[in-house]
Amino acid sequence: MAVRNCIVAGNFSAAAGVGEANVLKIGSATLSHCLVPTHDFADGDGCVFDDPHFRNAASRDFRLSAGSPAINAGAALDWTDGALDLALQRRRIGSAVDLGCFERSLMPTMIFAR
Repeated sequence: MAVRNCIVAGNFSAAAGVGEANVLKIGSATLSHCLVPTHDFADGDGCVFDDPHFRNAASRDFRLSAGSPAINAGAALDWTDGALDLALQRRRIGSAVDLGCFERSLMPTMIFAR
């Protein structure tokens, strides 16, 4: 399985041990252009090893803050041209797509949930 342009963060499990990440238990996945907490979980091309700097993860706001290492760190894939993110913003705003499901925009974004 190939995993691209994703953020894997805050994925901890009591079964994995105190403070121990349970990031990848999906077998033979190949990660590329992903943000993961440490080198222990991925060596793929273009991977970033850092905190994603979400706006407010505790409140489930997983949009990227200014200065996030995930901004413009994604791989350009054919489907990203003209695609939209989960907030219905263009998928590519800067020089490359952002990692994760939200593209960082200079304009405020409204998200409505039912």
